[in-house]
Amino acid sequence: MQVEFKKTKAGIIPRDWDVVLLSEVLADKKYAIVDGPFGSHLKTSDYVSSGVPVLQGKNLTGNKFVWEDIRFITHEKANKLIRSKVVEGDILMVKIGSIGYSAIISSLNGHEFAIIPANLLKISVNEAKCNKTYLLQYLWNESTVKRIQSRASQTAQPALSIKEMKKFPIILPPFSEQMEIAGILSSVDDASKKTDAIIEETKQLKKGLMQKLFAEGIGHTRFKETKIGRIPEAWKVIRLDELLVKARQRNPGKKPLEPFKYIDVSAVSNKLFRITEKAVLLGRDAPSRARKEIRIDDIIYATVRPYLKRIAMVPKELDGEICSTGYCVLRCNRDKSFPQYIFFLMLTHRVTETLKNLQVGTSYPAISDSDVCKLLVPTPPYSEQKQIAQILSEVDAKIEKEVATKAELEQLKKGLMQVLLTGKVRVKV
Repeated sequence: MQVEFKKTKAGIIPRDWDVVLLSEVLADKKYAIVDGPFGSHLKTSDYVSSGVPVLQGKNLTGNKFVWEDIRFITHEKANKLIRSKVVEGDILMVKIGSIGYSAIISSLNGHEFAIIPANLLKISVNEAKCNKTYLLQYLWNESTVKRIQSRASQTAQPALSIKEMKKFPIILPPFSEQMEIAGILSSVDDASKKTDAIIEETKQLKKGLMQKLFAEGIGHTRFKETKIGRIPEAWKVIRLDELLVKARQRNPGKKPLEPFKYIDVSAVSNKLFRITEKAVLLGRDAPSRARKEIRIDDIIYATVRPYLKRIAMVPKELDGEICSTGYCVLRCNRDKSFPQYIFFLMLTHRVTETLKNLQVGTSYPAISDSDVCKLLVPTPPYSEQKQIAQILSEVDAKIEKEVATKAELEQLKKGLMQVLLTGKVRVKV
């Protein structure tokens, strides 16, 4: 059967769907949509170690409600702010800051209710009129968020008002179709959550393996105490620069019309530990810090704020290019050190803490290349270095596979939202 469409203020939708104001699907109670208290209603002195939780904007992370870093006020104070009360099942929306981000309060950890501050809105839904999960999915849709943000006040600190949200148009399919749409989109969310859990578990596995492998190695039964702690008896403690060969510098400005790829300090992701950006410049446009030549399998270690762990290995496609002098370039002597072993070693907590304690400066804390090169490092035989690197690389490969799966699910969800929430594709009910 061919679907007929109509044009509405919320877009083109099937003829048998409706567009209603948010106020029309709110729960039948006095404070169905409210924000938190303003001004001096909540002071620093009001917070106590336990009592009624006060939720904050940071508890909404990526459209998820996260129960962490919670502050509390007394029941006496909360009773004076009862208008701003929220309970499990309410929808929260950020009204100041990351406007439009929303999440459902899945759990209050045993508390009867909580209070929200001025930067949040609470939305209570009449579930006889609108499926709550459908509404939440609708609010998460990228185009919906943009429309919500466009309604924020255009002031020094843009904010979303209750009045504007009450007038916000919602596309509303028949109730049975709402439930089917919500179920499909939620199933993708569930798969994404499972993938997140696998990623986190694998990261914890890697963390534990790194602690064990760099302290105990593989299959050792005899150990010794050293300046850097207990290590296998067969290992040595060596200065890092004894495992390296010197990397040279090059001024690309000497060839003004020749293009080169430049890796700035911000180009390394400290979550993925890889180079995620590069600039293609002509030699004449080279920044003064563009001086260090990099080769495949070099490890680049940012010496500014070393605790941020901007560490990466140079991939094949950047062989012979240039990085900032804000990096220390570690080039392995292949007779003594295996590059992937050194890479994982530089990610360890011990190395990070050691270098963090050497940084100087307040506004721009940094270490020198010399600080990095003088590090004392545990050094297994070359064959064992390769084994350790192989184990950790396999764990990294699993994490990367799950991260790719998560990205695919996010793209699937985005595509489904575009067609299901507009009726371009109808679900069977």
